[in-house]
Amino acid sequence: MFVKKGKHFRQPLHMMPKPSRQPLHGMPRRPRGKIRVSIGFSLLAVAAIGVGYPLWWNNRSSSGAAALLKNTSKQLIATAYRQRLGQDCIASPGPGVLQVAKISLTAPVQQGLGNSVLDISIGHDPLTPWPGPTTTALFAAHDVSFFSHLSQLKPGDTITYTVPCATYTFAVTGAVVTKPGASVPIPKGGGVVLDTCWPPNALWYTPDRYVVTARYVGTKPQGSIDTSSTVPSLPTVKIGFAIPQGLNPALLILGNNTQMMGEMQFSGTPSSYFEQSNAPLVIEATALQGWFGVIHALEASSQSWWRSLAPSVTYPTSLSGVNLSSTSALSITEDIDGTTATGVTLSGGLNHRLVSVTESISNNELSITNVTFGA
Repeated sequence: MFVKKGKHFRQPLHMMPKPSRQPLHGMPRRPRGKIRVSIGFSLLAVAAIGVGYPLWWNNRSSSGAAALLKNTSKQLIATAYRQRLGQDCIASPGPGVLQVAKISLTAPVQQGLGNSVLDISIGHDPLTPWPGPTTTALFAAHDVSFFSHLSQLKPGDTITYTVPCATYTFAVTGAVVTKPGASVPIPKGGGVVLDTCWPPNALWYTPDRYVVTARYVGTKPQGSIDTSSTVPSLPTVKIGFAIPQGLNPALLILGNNTQMMGEMQFSGTPSSYFEQSNAPLVIEATALQGWFGVIHALEASSQSWWRSLAPSVTYPTSLSGVNLSSTSALSITEDIDGTTATGVTLSGGLNHRLVSVTESISNNELSITNVTFGA
């Protein structure tokens, strides 16, 4: 879960620090029915102020999450159909679909907490059992992704987890913002624990955790569930950015730049399905190429790069050749209509000046339409 750089390990943005490495069920060393949300990581000192993280999802695609959910849904629908025909079906713990109606969350769940899993789904801690009537499972996901709305849940809200042959129902019992290594109470008997970063719109590494607990309520045979209507599709984002000829694409990756990161915001009318998917991070990764492209074009005094990046924006000759460094956090606002992105605005401090880069989206490609430099 760490990106190796030299002899050190750097924590990626939105990194899900590993939850408890102790199983949640049947461990004699777990006192008083609590789990320890221990975070195993090594951080460089610079990470404390949120700079220099590798953007490990820079080339990720939202289509992976949508395809995974679609394939999982097909399996569930096929199983439900066999049950309606009277065929025996025994629930088998494992990967499935997590749904929370209160916040319109639907997402696939896969085994593991590595990047390849959290890139496209909610992850299940392999050292905890899968959900069931007598076991407690720990699920983890990134903020600004599948678990971005967890803070809206209240005690009594319903969580369901569907696997072939069964749908388990859980009721929220509480939530807490906690520090690494803290203990949180878990329900007696079966349950689920949902773990993500806090705050939920942070674009920097934050060690604070937001943890939701829920107790087991009951099990329904999957055949009694209309799976085809309860499992909607996830948004798919295909978006690119035209990199100027001669500009090394590696220079446009967050991991190769020193940049303080701020928060993610949305304008327009984004759907809950969009906000609770990996689509916002896919768009962010592409939009950051424009931000860093502006910086490197100015530092290299390359008006040709600038014309390619922002053809309708006047080249600021007063900043030509100036070394630009991040002096305040970069915040990102994505303009969304339902599940369709129409533009992105990035605003942050460079050399103590407020800089804003506006990018529009047309024909699945981002282009810079405006750049402003404050005093």
